[in-house]
Amino acid sequence: MKNISIKSSLILALFLGISLPIFIAGSYIQDTQKKEALVNFEEYRKNIVHHIALTMINPLDKFSPNKASLALEVVKQDTRIVTIKVYDELSEMDFITIDIQERKIGNIFTNKQDIFKDQEKIGYVQISFSDALVTQALQAQRNSLLNVAIFTYAALMTIIFPLLYMKILLPLETLLRQSHDLSENRLESKFTWTGTDEINTLGRSFEQAKKSILSLIGELQNKNDELQKNNLILEESSNYNTHLLNASNDGKIVIDRDFQILHFNTIAELLFDGLKTRMNIFDFFEAYNPQEFKRLETFFNLIKINKNASPIVFHAQEAYYQISSNNINDTQILIIIDDITSIYKKKVFNETLLDTSRSIILTTDGIDLKSINKRFFEIFDFVDFEDFKKKHMSICELFIAKEPFYVMPGKDGINWLEQLKSVPKSSSLGVNKVCMLDKKGNERIFQVDTSGVVLEGNKEEVVTLSEITILIKNKKLLEQQTKHAAMGEMISMIAHQWRQPLTTLMSINTKLNILYSMDMLTHEKFHQSHETSKEVITHLSQTINDFRNYFHAEDIQESITISKLLNKSISLFQTALHENSIELILEYEDALKEMPLTLTTSKFTQVLLNLFKNALDAIVANNVEDKYIKISVYRSQEFINISIEDSAGGIAADIIDKIFQPYFSTKSLNGTGLGLYMSKMIIEGRFKGFLSVKNSSNGARFTIQIPELVS
Repeated sequence: MKNISIKSSLILALFLGISLPIFIAGSYIQDTQKKEALVNFEEYRKNIVHHIALTMINPLDKFSPNKASLALEVVKQDTRIVTIKVYDELSEMDFITIDIQERKIGNIFTNKQDIFKDQEKIGYVQISFSDALVTQALQAQRNSLLNVAIFTYAALMTIIFPLLYMKILLPLETLLRQSHDLSENRLESKFTWTGTDEINTLGRSFEQAKKSILSLIGELQNKNDELQKNNLILEESSNYNTHLLNASNDGKIVIDRDFQILHFNTIAELLFDGLKTRMNIFDFFEAYNPQEFKRLETFFNLIKINKNASPIVFHAQEAYYQISSNNINDTQILIIIDDITSIYKKKVFNETLLDTSRSIILTTDGIDLKSINKRFFEIFDFVDFEDFKKKHMSICELFIAKEPFYVMPGKDGINWLEQLKSVPKSSSLGVNKVCMLDKKGNERIFQVDTSGVVLEGNKEEVVTLSEITILIKNKKLLEQQTKHAAMGEMISMIAHQWRQPLTTLMSINTKLNILYSMDMLTHEKFHQSHETSKEVITHLSQTINDFRNYFHAEDIQESITISKLLNKSISLFQTALHENSIELILEYEDALKEMPLTLTTSKFTQVLLNLFKNALDAIVANNVEDKYIKISVYRSQEFINISIEDSAGGIAADIIDKIFQPYFSTKSLNGTGLGLYMSKMIIEGRFKGFLSVKNSSNGARFTIQIPELVS
C-alpha cells in the first residue's frame, strides 16, 4: 500500500466511493426480499396444511377416500406441493398418499398438522413443499437489482470522473513532476500555475523555493571547497586515532575535561548501544543505570582533577564492566572499559556458595591467611576479615594444644598446613583435628581437610574446617555407654570365675574346722591347706586385676605378642567355657604366635572380649551339641587376620547386614546393640583395619583384619 501513487489512490477512492454504497444498498435490498419471501413461503405452507386438515375431517370421519381425493385435486395443481399424506388414527393406516417425484427440486420443507373431530384426534395430514419457485423468484429479483446497480454506477462514473480528472488528477500529475524534478536537482525546468485553488498555490510555492535553492547552492559551493580542505586534515587525524583505539581488546572512550565524548572504538560501541561523539559521558552512564551512577560520578570527579581513581565495577543491563582511566594529555582522558561479566558472576557465585556453607572455608599458604568465608565470623569473636588481620596473621594462632592427631601451630618448625598433610589418619573423627575457643569461650573442634590444589601463581591451598564438636562428644559418650554395658556383663562373668574358687576355700575351711575339732589337725595338713588356700586366693586376686586393668586401662600403645594378647582375653572366659563344656581351638599360621604388635591393647582387648562373649552367648542360647569356639590367626596380603568362629548355627540372612548398626541387637532385651558397632569403629577407625562377618558351615565367623605395618 505504501507504493500506490496519489493518482491511483484517488481513482481507487472514487471507485470505492461509488461501488460500496451501491453494493451495500443492493445487498440490503436483496437480503430484505429474501427474508420476506421466506416468511411468505412459511406462512403459505402453514395455511395449505391447515386448509387440507379442515377439508379432510368429513372424508376421514366417514372413511371416504374418493371424497378426499376430489378435495385434493385442486391442491395438487400447486407445483410447490411435492407429497401429501393423510393418516387415519382409527384404522392405523395411511388414508391417502400423493407423491409427485418430478417436483422434488431444491430444498424440501415438511409441515404436519393433527386432524380433530369433536376434540378427538382422528388422524393427521403431512405435506412436503419445494422452494424451487421461491428460489427462481429471488434470482429474478437479484438479476433485476444488478442491472439497476450497473446502470447507476455507469451514470455516476460518466459524470464524476471527467470532473475529477480536470480539477484534481491533471494538476496533481503536474505537481508530482515538479516535485520529482526538485528531488533530482533539475532546477532549470519551469512550471506555470494560473489557478487559484490549493494545488496551484502549492505549485507556485515550489517555483519560489527553487529560486531560493539556486541562490543558496552558490553560497554553499564556496563553503564546501573550504570544508573539504579542513576535512582532509581531520580525516587523517581521525583515522589514526580510530586505528589506535581499535587495536585494543577493551572498550575505549576518549573524553575531554568537560566529559564530552570525543572518540570511541568498535568494542565500546558494541558494549553500549547509543554511544555518540559530543555526548556527555555523565548523561550516557546515568541513563544506563541511575542507581550505580553515584559511585561512577565520584570516579569521574577524581579523574577530572588529575587524581588517581581505583578501577570500579559498573553494573548495567545484566552485565558488569570494570572502568579505569588514563590521562592522555592536559585536555583528554582515556576511559578503559573491560567486560568482566562472566568473571564477576563467577566470583559472586563462589562467594555466595562459600558464605552459605556451614563449614569454615579458607585459603592460606600455612603462614598467612588469605581469605575466609562468613561462617568463621559467626563462630569466633571477629567482626570481619580486616578485624582478624589486625590481630592475627594466621588462623593457627587460635589453635589449642590437645591430644595426638590435633594440628598445632608451628609444631617442630613445620607450619600447620604441612602438618595437615603428614598427620597419620586414624578415623573419620580423629584425623587432622583442630580445637579453638569460640565467642563464648567454649571449645569447638573441627576436622580439617585440604584440597591439595595449589592456586595459580602462589602456594595457597583451599582448606575446609568442618565442625565435629558434637560428633566427638557423642563418640565419647557412646564409648562410655558401651564400656558400662560391657562392665555389667563382666560382673556376671566375675561371679562365674569366683564360684569354684570360693567353693574350694569353703571346703578347705570346713575340712580344717573338722580336723581341729577332732584334734586331728597336724602341722603338715595345716600347711598343705594353707598353700592350697593361698593359690586359690591368688587366682581370685588375678581375676580382679585382669578386670580392673580392662576397665581402667588408658589408651596407651604397647608392644605385645599375638598369643599373649589373645590369652589375656581368653583367661577371662575360662570358667564360663568349662561350665558350658565349650571347646576352645587356637590355630596360628607360621610364626605369627610370637609376632609382636604395637597397639592400644585396652581398645583391642575390648573388641576381642565382645566377640568372645557374643560367641559364648550364641552357643549357650542355641544349645548345640558340638560346642566349640575356634580362633585362627593367619596372614593375607598386607593384613594380619584374627578370626573367631563359633558352632552356634550362624546369623539369619535377613539381619546379618544389620548387626554392625548402632542399637541393633539379637539378644532381645538383654543386649544394648552397641558392642559390635563400637568394635567396628575401633578396628576400622583407630587401627585402620576391617571387621567383617559371614556364616561358616557350623556358625558365624567374625574376622579382624589389621595392617601388617602395625606389627
